Amino acid sequence: MILPRIVFLGLIFWVNLSLAAPLPPELVAALNHGGDDLHAQQWLNWHTDFPEKLGKSVWVNEPLQAGAEVDIKRVITLGSDISVGGGILVAKHWQHTFVFQTQDSTAANFVRISADATDVEWTAKPYRSKGILGGLKRAKPQLLFSLVRGSLKAGDSVTVEYVNLQLPTRAEQEFQPGVYFKQHSDGGFFPVPADTMDIKAGKVALAEVLVPSLIKTSQPFKTRVLLKDQFGNLANGSTPSFDILVDGTFHSRIESSLENYHVINNLQFDVEGKHTISVKSSGGGITASSNPFWVDAAEQRILWGNSRHHTRLGDGLSPAANTDPALDFSITSVHGSYYTDQLYAEIVGPKAWVWTQPLQSGGAHQVITDRQISTASQQTSLVRGLAEANTKSRSIFDTIMVALPEPPVDDRFIDNQLTRLVELISGDSHFEWFANKLLSRGYRLGFTASAHSHLDPTEGHYSTALTALIVEPNESVLAALHRGSTYITTGEKILLRVQVDATGVGKPLSSKKTVTKTTVTKEPIAKEPIEKEPIIVRGLVSGTAAIHRIELLKNGVVIDTIENAADSDSGTIMVSFKSQSRPYKAQRDLPRNGREWLGYFKVTDAEIITVNPLSMRPGRQRAIAVNPKTSNRVDFITWTRGTSSSFLLDLAAVNENAIFEINLRAGHEDEDSTPLRRSSTAIPASRQLINLSDVRQQRVDRKIRIKGYADEISVEMVNSAAASQLEFEFVDKTPRVAGDYYYIRVTQLDDARAWSSPVFVGGFEAP
Repeated sequence: MILPRIVFLGLIFWVNLSLAAPLPPELVAALNHGGDDLHAQQWLNWHTDFPEKLGKSVWVNEPLQAGAEVDIKRVITLGSDISVGGGILVAKHWQHTFVFQTQDSTAANFVRISADATDVEWTAKPYRSKGILGGLKRAKPQLLFSLVRGSLKAGDSVTVEYVNLQLPTRAEQEFQPGVYFKQHSDGGFFPVPADTMDIKAGKVALAEVLVPSLIKTSQPFKTRVLLKDQFGNLANGSTPSFDILVDGTFHSRIESSLENYHVINNLQFDVEGKHTISVKSSGGGITASSNPFWVDAAEQRILWGNSRHHTRLGDGLSPAANTDPALDFSITSVHGSYYTDQLYAEIVGPKAWVWTQPLQSGGAHQVITDRQISTASQQTSLVRGLAEANTKSRSIFDTIMVALPEPPVDDRFIDNQLTRLVELISGDSHFEWFANKLLSRGYRLGFTASAHSHLDPTEGHYSTALTALIVEPNESVLAALHRGSTYITTGEKILLRVQVDATGVGKPLSSKKTVTKTTVTKEPIAKEPIEKEPIIVRGLVSGTAAIHRIELLKNGVVIDTIENAADSDSGTIMVSFKSQSRPYKAQRDLPRNGREWLGYFKVTDAEIITVNPLSMRPGRQRAIAVNPKTSNRVDFITWTRGTSSSFLLDLAAVNENAIFEINLRAGHEDEDSTPLRRSSTAIPASRQLINLSDVRQQRVDRKIRIKGYADEISVEMVNSAAASQLEFEFVDKTPRVAGDYYYIRVTQLDDARAWSSPVFVGGFEAP
């Protein structure tokens, strides 16, 4: 008998409360997505009442180290019979990049299976699986060993061998490739329980020095020193001693030890302005400088964090508690499909659940709250329920919602008393168009950036987008978030200070006249001038690399630019690729997928000395070294989605008649999602010829038309040694208009970016 869904979900809740161990997220997702499914019911029944039917297994392995290649075994004792048509499914977490194969035992990630029973025969074939173990957004091929002869009984032993397994480069506390079994051809898959393994970090190879971005004059502060392996994990094993240098002068020493995290207390500066803090290992093999910081009399603080940190309680890889010592705050988030009330109650705040529905039902919201709330099927009912609960609680910080771009939240049903922020960066994808769409309709929102993304991962690269909170004295993280007092970066701790008419982000922009409250409509709001005096935008940016440009945007449009690195006499050429991520023809739809750029650079009448991929995403960008025979060609591959990806080419023996040739191969857009109005499309090959004389005059931009989009290639001459710190000022002489908003966008020469949150004309009240 199939239980009615409401009764079945009530049963889940009761079982969850009665169990000492909570339900695994995969089972919670199966129940939430198909509570009336017989397989889900049987899985729940076995998990709670007959766990022996799932069997058991143990790992036989050597110590595991991040980035290593190892041989390991999983020995399974079956808890149920398996007949012909049944089998063993070998799966992996959707964020792991290794791909299992059965063809070559000398190659990477080879898998084979054996059983104690000698009268059985297996055949290996791909099996497409969707979920945490598989493909999160769409089914991805896993490895199924199907039984074609004989049978296995409960208690029989099966061994899965992983040969030359390429371990992730990220250290993990709970590593476990998944193994499922099904009893017969018509059966569903059940997980075989096993203990998890630890992937430990390697020896120290890098150091990171962390200092508060804003330091008050003569006030003591802490400096954190993190010692890391070659992949950026906190190092394992003994570490050398390190000297601490303040403004280039020896200050103190960290002695050799087994510790990978050190805190230096009671440092202080009595002089305002820029200072330096760095470390150098004994022998000088490892050096590092701190993140940019500034010293003055300001009372504000800048806290760095991950505004949407997904864990093993949902679909992530990291532990349930975020213990990253490089962050000041982190909002632990779980998808509504993967948590139960018990699981959510055990998460240490600040925490959030993610409400994700199809585009037609309202898109996606991150709901930052301690309250355990059941998800709603439609955005209108979700917003109504949360608004009523917030009113009863009488706390504006009780629930803060973040509008997410995938799927884009439906702007027609946002309540700006609840939705205070919009996520502009999700992993490697940028959605500035989405933020401006909401802002143009009168919503007063700050920006957030999340390292989390559902795109297929690339090994050796983990997105690190960061949200910086500008916090007033005695102000909480939630209060600053509610004000929209943020700025965001692509992962670098760039210092960005912005004032519009002496007003910072998250505060109202003063005007001399009374401003009527704006009204949200389905179309951009009508505006009337309220003040003729110019608006002055001032600020300071201190970057982690040379500053390329600073842009002032008004209502989402660039109205002024400071070009800091442009240099017509330079011998360095910057080639950039950019693709849009907005939906097709700006309709209400899913964002455009990413695209790959594959081809080569070639120059005539000049030599390429070096080429430097600028992306901090090594899994997404690569350039093959200059061909020593010709010295004029470089092959490359890169990827963009609402982003820019650039290369620097240093030239020599340059003739003024030199020509740059950019050849792009034919390709295809990604298929991570399926927009309603335009599916992923083929990308034709193209060839661009650009004269050096044109580039010396100004940046040359070339548009590539691809079915409703204009992707872009830019070539310009830059000074790679340009300043990394600038004070800036912009003046907008156009009349002030209620509802206008301003923000700053900073781009470094290494493609890193930072965005200030908007400052709004006419107050900061919710529309």
